[in-house]
Amino acid sequence: MAVLWALLGSCSGPGNKPPADDPRSLAEQVLAGGAGAQAALEQALRLSGFAVRASGGGPVEPAEPAQGLVFEAWDLGAMLASLANGGSATLPDFAAALALGFPELEAPQLAATIAADLREAAQSPQPEKRFWAQFITELGRQAALPYDLLDPALDPTAVSLDPVQLGLIVYRLTADVWLFVQPSSGGARLPAPKTASQPPCTLTETQALILDAAAAASSIGFGQMLDYLSGKGLKGAEKYAKVVAWVNAALSAVKLVWSWAAFKGEISMDGPELVRTKSAAADGELRKVTAKFRLDLGNAQMVNCLRILFNGAGLDFSLWNDGPIKNAGVDWLILQGGTTSRGLGYIKFDEAEGNWPIDRRTDGEGKDVIAIEGVRQKRNLPADAERWDRPGKLHVKVSLKTADVVQDLIDAAGGVLSLPAEMAFRIGFGFAYTFSFNVVDWKDPCEPGVSRAVGAQAEVCGVLVHATASFNWAGHLIQTAGIIADVQDRFEADLWLSPVPGGQGSSVSGIQNAPSTEANPRLGEDLEHGVCSFQLGGDYEHLTLDSWRFFGATEKDYYFELTGIASVPPATLYIRSDNNCIPYTDPGYTGRSGISFVVDLSRLQKLGDTYTFSDPSRWEFRFERR
Repeated sequence: MAVLWALLGSCSGPGNKPPADDPRSLAEQVLAGGAGAQAALEQALRLSGFAVRASGGGPVEPAEPAQGLVFEAWDLGAMLASLANGGSATLPDFAAALALGFPELEAPQLAATIAADLREAAQSPQPEKRFWAQFITELGRQAALPYDLLDPALDPTAVSLDPVQLGLIVYRLTADVWLFVQPSSGGARLPAPKTASQPPCTLTETQALILDAAAAASSIGFGQMLDYLSGKGLKGAEKYAKVVAWVNAALSAVKLVWSWAAFKGEISMDGPELVRTKSAAADGELRKVTAKFRLDLGNAQMVNCLRILFNGAGLDFSLWNDGPIKNAGVDWLILQGGTTSRGLGYIKFDEAEGNWPIDRRTDGEGKDVIAIEGVRQKRNLPADAERWDRPGKLHVKVSLKTADVVQDLIDAAGGVLSLPAEMAFRIGFGFAYTFSFNVVDWKDPCEPGVSRAVGAQAEVCGVLVHATASFNWAGHLIQTAGIIADVQDRFEADLWLSPVPGGQGSSVSGIQNAPSTEANPRLGEDLEHGVCSFQLGGDYEHLTLDSWRFFGATEKDYYFELTGIASVPPATLYIRSDNNCIPYTDPGYTGRSGISFVVDLSRLQKLGDTYTFSDPSRWEFRFERR
């Protein structure tokens, strides 16, 4: 982790000169990492009205008007190194950590208020406050999983704060609250400036962030939060000491979670690329992606710095050693190539047992292996289909809350943690990575926007029709002994209609069944007087489709049959006699059944055309050309 310590000595190192006042460009450079990230972050802090104090000298002059707050050089280095390692914390987790200080605080309200204050600050007439909020917002807009903090309808659970966002928020927030609770007489008392002989990485108290109390008080960033805290009774002499301890703990907790910089992740795939199948019958090819995580403390300076932070929070740093991160929580997500609201994707996670992408754990080697594969095509493609290179991207999020390295710290403390440590664990030692790879796909000569093939190749082009069918019959016979019920059933399928004579090559794919339902099972009217009662021995299944047949086509009509399993449960009827009720049992059965239908292509002339019809067996069909 030498990258962290290369950033600690000074914030005036090499890098491309960033734009003067553009939060979007500065956010892009910070997220890109490398030599330009340090200069971009320093420029963003200056334009936000923050000073930066280098390890061996005084503060850098911020833009005017200033916010009156100062970052240490170590802070910038820690934030950037943690950012490079994918450190992140959700807004709800951060809010829940803040709520630990006072039981009267509600985490969802804290999260909503933080977002509301940022939206208000982004419109502030004060340029440094406006830039501060807009820069935080741009970091979110350009994240791997982007979100917009300025959207009033934003779901807080979609917000994942990176280390830079977290630092910018918590420094302003803790300073605001510290100033808010100061006694009205005498003003805020600020500590003497930090000397170069002091350690660069300490659990700083909030007042040490404040260079100019008047400037800090004139540029409050979290006014709605202060109103909320005031309404909860947190302003007053009796709460002063506890509130100051609370904001100091929040600041310390954020510095603790900056130890994200000590974690290293590697992601690899068991091949140079994933080649998608040309078949409509099966998915493929299968690739395994391995994520491996370890604790990498690096050189002696990192060890000494982290020891100061951990021991200051009452944690036994000696328990942390280089090595694999065992039992960490892992969640996977497809960022590019997966199914979205805009349509079906071209890659997916393998559906085999044990390959579910959520709530996984790293093994004893700190690894997690997941399988991905190409999605089967809508129709069989020709052998010489044109190659189409497409992007694939996975996102893996790691939570250390369950990891052995964290649980060892909690166990060593006897389960009784200091408030900074408890807040840090609630925020979560988590990080995320993205992994990009190439997917070899194939161009379908029949797809819109792709030049259509000619000659012999034209035989693979046809019409794609999506069929949806529903069955709804009140009083349908569900048992041959005379029991009826109100039955509903539904299925969907994709039909490919070939243009060659007789429709040769037409096919069905993507059959999806909805389990049938039967409500209000009852005796048929002709049995009501002759039967005392009845008992069903299981569930009725109207029709579960699993196969198809194509019978041929005329100039416009295409004839299909879909078949599957129907299950009639056993039933016992108690037949009324002169003296009692005599049981009679029908064994039921399970067997093959099916449904036939015709597609009239003349009613589907262009993309988006639809029509419906009902057949005598009570199925209602809807066909849509896609």
